[in-house]
Order: sequence, then C-alpha cells, then structure tokens
Amino acid sequence: MNYENEPISSKEMSRRTGLSLKTITRRHQAGIISEPEIRTHPSGRGKLGYFPASEADRLLLIEELRAEGRSLQSAVQKLDDDVDEIVAEIARPEEVSAALTQARLMLPGADDLNKDDLLHRALQAEIRASVEEDDLRERLAEGFTDQLMNRAFRMASDGISPVLLSDGSRVEVEADFIIPHRLSENLADVVYTLIPLYGILRRTFGRFGVGEELPEKPTTRPVPRVSVREGRTVLEYDLYVGGEFGFELLRDSVRTVGSLPEPVDSGSFGSSRVRGGTR
Repeated sequence: MNYENEPISSKEMSRRTGLSLKTITRRHQAGIISEPEIRTHPSGRGKLGYFPASEADRLLLIEELRAEGRSLQSAVQKLDDDVDEIVAEIARPEEVSAALTQARLMLPGADDLNKDDLLHRALQAEIRASVEEDDLRERLAEGFTDQLMNRAFRMASDGISPVLLSDGSRVEVEADFIIPHRLSENLADVVYTLIPLYGILRRTFGRFGVGEELPEKPTTRPVPRVSVREGRTVLEYDLYVGGEFGFELLRDSVRTVGSLPEPVDSGSFGSSRVRGGTR
C-alpha cells in the first residue's frame, strides 16, 4: 500500500474496504479512524462525510488481521505495536521519512502524523526500557506527554540535565539540581521514581537528527550546597563530596542566608524514599 492523503467520500470508503457505512461510522466513533470532514453533497442536497484515503488502507489492514482470527481490539493494538517496531528500527535521520510513511498507513489521523510524533514514541519506548515493574512502566511512558518532551528538550538544549520524576500518580520533568529540593520538601512516606533523561534524549535525538547534537555531558552542573536551619537562622554550607557519609559540610564556608519569623517545629517528619530507573 502507498500512503495517499487525498480525501475520499464515505461511499468510496465503503467501496474500497467492503465495509458498510454503518460499520465505518462505528469505527470512527470508536476512534479507530479519524473523524470525517463533512461537506455538501455533490448534488447540492444533503451532507457527505470525507475521510483521508489512508484511513481506507488502515481499515483494510485491520480487516486482514481480523481474518487471521484477531478481535477488533487486538487488530488495532497490533498495528500500534507495529508502529513502535518501525520507530525502534530507526537508526539514522535518513530513515525517518520512510518510517513516517509506513506509520501513516497504520495510525488514525495520518495527515497530522509527523516526525515529532515518532520521536515522542521513541522516547516513550526508552522510558519503558528503563523501568522493570510492569504496572509502573506504562504509567510513566504514557505520562511522558508531548509537553514534557518539549520541556525536557528545552532543558537539554540549554545544557541542563532533565530528570523524569514520579510519585506514582503524577509524572514531571525537573532539572537534576532541583530534585533534592523537591524531595526535601516532601514530608510524606512516598516512593519516587527517578529516570535521568539526558542520555536518552541525546541518543534519540541523534537517531532522528533533531536539533543540534547535544554535548556528551550537560554543561550545567549542580553546585553541592545545603541550607541548615539553626533556630530562626538559615545557614548555607558548601559540600565536599567524599568522607564517611559520601559528603562533608565545609564549616569554614558557612553563610547566613536568611531568618525565619517563627520557630521551626522540630517534630518528627515522614521519610521520602527514592527509587531509580535501571538505565
């Protein structure tokens, strides 16, 4: 099949696929194919729906899979999985165009499918590969939205190392040097998942030829520094990475950075536990 994006009428769609108009209507209502564009009937009387011709090819592929004994849901999922395999095989920027053409035959709304959509899928696949737990893997990949992809891209382009952060219900992207502050503010007994994204982005961007090549390592690095509350005074210390606990406070670097209007409650706090990705 060759990708064709010229619109065809619902009647032509029925003729090409062998499906009734009623079945085609059910398919687009279920989101299996895109919504039709409603136009005035050529006779000037009434309305007629028009679909991209590629949607007819998608329906034919689905019907072929159903003829093999698959359910409708299984056939649709098979096409989606096939697109993920096509994306996974992209090794160089020159291969993206051919992969996009193939994907447009398998996914609904093919006219709107673009290179960024495939890039997003590739990044989601990398995130899945970084997580061992089945229930968590899909939640993190699906939670990594286009908006978070763009946020991570902007950070990496500025030399900042982005990190995917999730408490199990919400997925976010933060700069690596913000993560300690986020964790220290959490007073509940919450398990966090952290996945460093810089290497994933650099590897995937290279395959897709997106933007300028990222440096091997981020150019913005966190400064090892902590603040300590002593009564109403907030002190700041530089850290030495090493020693018994992996760090030491440099006492001669202490600076007063602020004060608190009220005494800080020194009662017991919950703990934050951190779990990392496997890559």
